[in-house]
Amino acid sequence: MKSRGLTGNINYKSVLATLLLLLAADRMVSANRAEAERVQAKQQSEFEVEPRDASANPAGLSFTIRLADGKREFRQGEIIRIELNFSSSKPKKYGVWVIPWDRRRQLNLDHFHVDPADGVSDPMYDHFHSVLGLMWGGGGSSRHVWLEEKPYRITYDLNEWLRFDRPGIYRLSITSSRVSTINYDNRVENLSLTSNTVEFGIIPAEKDWQEEGLQRVIQMLDAKDRNAGLGSSCRELRFLGSKAAAAEMVRRYGDSDNKCGFENYAGLIGSTHREFVIDQMESRLVLPDQPVSKEWLDLLTMLVTDSRRPRGQPGSINEDPWSPQQLKYHEQARAKYVEQLAQMVSQKTGRARVVSVKTLLDLKFNKWAIPDAATIFDDLSTADQKDLLEYRWEQVAGPAMLPVLRRLYRKSESVELTTWVLRRIYDLAPGEGRQLIITELRKPNPRVYYHHAVRQKFKILPDEMLPELDSVFVDNFEGSRDTEMHSALIERYGSPNIFGRVKAILDERIGKMACTEQSLLLAYCLRVDASESTELIRRALNAREKDNSRCYSSVFRSVGEIRTGSKLEKLAIEYLEDSDPEVVSDAIAFLGLYGSADTEEPLWLRFVKWHKEWNGRERELNEDVPWQRVEQNLQWALSHSPVWLADPKKLERLKQLCLTPNSREQVDNLIRGWTSEIPIRIALFKAEWGNADVAQYNLRSLPALKNKLAQFPTGTIFKWQPVYEGIMDEEKEKLFQELESFLLERGIKLIK
Repeated sequence: MKSRGLTGNINYKSVLATLLLLLAADRMVSANRAEAERVQAKQQSEFEVEPRDASANPAGLSFTIRLADGKREFRQGEIIRIELNFSSSKPKKYGVWVIPWDRRRQLNLDHFHVDPADGVSDPMYDHFHSVLGLMWGGGGSSRHVWLEEKPYRITYDLNEWLRFDRPGIYRLSITSSRVSTINYDNRVENLSLTSNTVEFGIIPAEKDWQEEGLQRVIQMLDAKDRNAGLGSSCRELRFLGSKAAAAEMVRRYGDSDNKCGFENYAGLIGSTHREFVIDQMESRLVLPDQPVSKEWLDLLTMLVTDSRRPRGQPGSINEDPWSPQQLKYHEQARAKYVEQLAQMVSQKTGRARVVSVKTLLDLKFNKWAIPDAATIFDDLSTADQKDLLEYRWEQVAGPAMLPVLRRLYRKSESVELTTWVLRRIYDLAPGEGRQLIITELRKPNPRVYYHHAVRQKFKILPDEMLPELDSVFVDNFEGSRDTEMHSALIERYGSPNIFGRVKAILDERIGKMACTEQSLLLAYCLRVDASESTELIRRALNAREKDNSRCYSSVFRSVGEIRTGSKLEKLAIEYLEDSDPEVVSDAIAFLGLYGSADTEEPLWLRFVKWHKEWNGRERELNEDVPWQRVEQNLQWALSHSPVWLADPKKLERLKQLCLTPNSREQVDNLIRGWTSEIPIRIALFKAEWGNADVAQYNLRSLPALKNKLAQFPTGTIFKWQPVYEGIMDEEKEKLFQELESFLLERGIKLIK
């Protein structure tokens, strides 16, 4: 079936096929990762010698490889570029996945068969067998390309996967799982294709060739206009393989602003000169001109930790990067290097001083005296400045920061940074800070950051209201294009004095405004006059004409996340009976997220009614996505509300009301989480509190966790299961003791 829309003809069968292939790719990547974990204890250099016969590939598919530019001989350390060509004589039947990621993630889409296997190793082995390997994320998004008779070519550097440690003649073929197909019944099948075999020679690299290549790379990297050849120069340096190249990567890797960060990291972790790299890093750690970033310290720590035992030895710390032994070695080594850096950082100069001081601040290091952050603050990036002001203010706060903040306020072009500068001036000099903030808020375009996703935290001043700015807020709202900013100021600081003017704006524009601005003004009205605001919210819910802004489907949630109350709850319960499933879903979601305990019974009654209406009509329901979403929202609201406990008895009742297999399966999974000893899986983070999983609940603050735990009955036993062992262990132990005492008072046990 085809339908014409704004984008022209849409082939829904093709769209479905693409979606199914996307799903298949996700499963394929997961399967490949699982396989990678299974073989972690084996050396990555143990390549298969005997591949499958390429003639076994499915009919109509072709997969061939060739060496770029027809080269057949390469020096050790020279980049070997290989081309993978996929084609099909049956267009639109087969597709190939193009994933432009480097070795930051071990996807294993292409498997290499090398003969002879001796003398060949994986340069990134330690990246995937260490704690540090988890630091680097992916490198881009994948895309699916339909194959045709004209070959589709994928080119990459073989050096990413293979390092030839011995000269000789090698034969190579590749088995690839990049290709998928969709059968007549829409089942996705991942295929495994084997290529032809190519032969090439590896010869020793002459010292003159290595030195010439190194000087060329250095010249490119130091050029003023280096962006054009930056990527290729970084990679050439990474693979060169000489001690001099390793020393150059050590020197350059220390700067956190370096654009070749991953290439230098990968080159050092994959260097055959491991002891030389460690010696270089240890000696340069204390040099005045060596920037020492956190990544630089982490790499040195990992290399030293890993060198304690032979690579791949049974029982080696390499086999489990998160084992207590590995983490103990890692933390001891890092502590030693951090102390050395702290002792010498005052002697560092220029950029090296800036980067190194920031590293110590990032690590919250205070054992040794370090230079005042104010001395390097101007040289930090805008992102780093904002990070210190927002999350780590206690590390840099002090009188010396006030002149720095004043200077930043005058010259900052970042609204986010300016917001935090103003707040920190207010912390250090409340009178001065308040005057600057008031002056800023009067402007038609104030340099104050606001985003609807964090509007609940919008408190640049602690005042409940700012009556002296009432008329300014409304005037600016009516005269500015940035109505979101000014509606946020009205909601946060507006007094009852402007209720009439705001109500008049809503009377005229409700249903036609942008959703965020409308929600903010409705939330203000709800704060000032809940009774009169109810009718305004009702009008917003009923504004469903074609020329409206279609905000009616999210009114309850968007207003409720800012402000709630009994009036809004009562209205949401009323709209549980609305004829529009989107409005019903919105009301349910609001009650599940922000409703009081009084809203539980109305939700159960609505689910019972929904079940009666749709029982026996499951086939219709499967095709009616909006009403199916009502079921999903009811199931989630009743099982996840923060104000009541959905125990196994309630979950069983919930399961009986669900009609779709997916919802019943989800409830079954929740029921399985209730064991005789319910785990508390806790993760703590430095920038924020962290989160805890208890049964089906995810709690993002300590008060939320305690509130939920207190809902469990007397006699419940919880099992303490912190994650990320070795990280913030002291804080976790303090939290355990606090929760143990809290629960003991309620007749509940917390055990380890």
